[in-house]
Amino acid sequence: MSGRYFTRKNSPGLLALALFFFSFLLYKNTVPNDYVLDDSLYYTENSLVQKGMSGIPEILSKGSFYGYSRNNDWIYRPMLLICFAIEHTLYGNNPHMNHFFNTLFYSLCCCVLFFLLCRLFNGHSLTAPFLIALLFTAHPIHTEAVANIKGLDELLAFLFAVSALYATVVYYDKKNILFFIAGLFCYLCCLLSKEHALTFPGIIPLALYTFRPISLKKNALLTLPFCGIALIYLALRTMILDHSMFDQSLDIINNTLLAAHTCNERLATAFLILGKYLRLLIVPYPLSWDYSYNQIPITTWADPKAAASLIACLGILIAGIAGIRRKSPVAFGIFFFLLTFALSTNLILTISVTLGERLLFTPSLGFCIAAVMLLARTGLFRRRALLAALIAATISLHAFITINRNTDWKNNVTLFTRDIAKVPNNARARIFLGHEFLLAGENERDPGKKRALLAQAVAEYRQGLAIYPRYSDTWYELGITYHTAGQTDKALEAYHKALAIDPKSIGTINNIGTIYFEKGDFATAAEYYQKALDINTNVALSCANFGAANHMLGNYSVALYWYEKALALNPKDRMTCFNTGVTYASLNDTAKARQYFTKASLTDPAAKK
Repeated sequence: MSGRYFTRKNSPGLLALALFFFSFLLYKNTVPNDYVLDDSLYYTENSLVQKGMSGIPEILSKGSFYGYSRNNDWIYRPMLLICFAIEHTLYGNNPHMNHFFNTLFYSLCCCVLFFLLCRLFNGHSLTAPFLIALLFTAHPIHTEAVANIKGLDELLAFLFAVSALYATVVYYDKKNILFFIAGLFCYLCCLLSKEHALTFPGIIPLALYTFRPISLKKNALLTLPFCGIALIYLALRTMILDHSMFDQSLDIINNTLLAAHTCNERLATAFLILGKYLRLLIVPYPLSWDYSYNQIPITTWADPKAAASLIACLGILIAGIAGIRRKSPVAFGIFFFLLTFALSTNLILTISVTLGERLLFTPSLGFCIAAVMLLARTGLFRRRALLAALIAATISLHAFITINRNTDWKNNVTLFTRDIAKVPNNARARIFLGHEFLLAGENERDPGKKRALLAQAVAEYRQGLAIYPRYSDTWYELGITYHTAGQTDKALEAYHKALAIDPKSIGTINNIGTIYFEKGDFATAAEYYQKALDINTNVALSCANFGAANHMLGNYSVALYWYEKALALNPKDRMTCFNTGVTYASLNDTAKARQYFTKASLTDPAAKK
């Protein structure tokens, strides 16, 4: 690596401070935004997070979805939930403060990155480290990770990964064992933030080989403890979770590649998607929160774009292999990208995403390193005026795209509405927008506005189903929409289509029973509620519904049994308490009736005011 392009004149501290404020200014307009997408799963509706810091022991011992769905599987990211628990203790459910802290974490990421780059390029000027960090800071591909509160997992994983690498390089330079221990600890925190960091041990020897005169033996000895940390993490994850990431059940709606019929189709489509990732790094516009089925259709090698993507990927790999022998920083950037992105390519593992911009957050650093160092090779660093003009134009354009994109993340409706035009063939985008219209319609009191919102929901659901008709959840929500609009026949039709796809959908079965209950056909309602109980007897709503149907049929003893079971599962169900009281009143047991009426009043929020 030649140092002829660099002169060391500026203070790293001042440049780091400039990066901090620049990154904060880029994302400060996210602070007024609301919760969106998966923020409910990880924050607002996650019972462990809602306990605040007192929930941390359980967060460490359960999967990340446990507090939302009681499912202890697939995802284990306790560092994310711990941060959220601390934030909840400090200011509750305040999305503006959550966004503020995400922006703060991003600014910290950019500063730590700059100090790492200064350490790697030790002995040279600050030009290359600063330009790499500046390009990374302004890159619009990061908007999803920063503007989405849940994206804190990406920020934490990056922050800990960069810190681990920094501490390891300092250990090599200064031989202070405390830095090495700190590096191992940071790597463990990185894994506990997001599992994609499993490939990080490959970055350690790559960085030391490229930027330091280290023997292969010593490099291997430094890397082995990080591999040990990865194994410890995998063992911990296996011990805590009921299912591994390899057992995750996916649908085509999650990942378009599942629609491929042959291996060739799958590979061609996977490389086509990789080509789109590369394009987003070079031209980060337009951006979308989702690229699900069927926005990127299954293709074959006859598709020129798939073939071009394969050639581009092979070319990048060959360039990296050729450059790494010369200890080229460009090659380091290439392999940093390949290693950190490996588990997101759908080539090694099939993940729950077709294409996700957030998955480029850490790998984009490799792109920034390679891009700036290629620029250095051209000799442009010696032509300061031209270099300044090029950098100013690039950063200004990126900053404009970033700041503008942040406003799309204001709330779900804004995000889904603006992105529909970018991904018109995306079934999930249509379905999610339909869901927002349904929620708004359910809460609207004005009859005219309510009808209009529900009609919009139906239109979006129908367009989503035209793209992917085998998604039972969409038929289910379409049934709810029709039911809310008073169109029960259409609701039943939608529910039965949902059942044809997923015969064990308890929610769908209960809703069909409820329609018959409302029609006064209590016998048919009871039949459907019984079907729901045959699938699972421990669902409070099914128990309460079956009790209500038997109550109306005059089967009071049966009704009481199921009411009591429902209350054992959900003691705060006011309606079931009240119905139990009514049933006892029908049996002339006034004492019992009064007891349950009192319970009902105590669980009624209005009665507490």
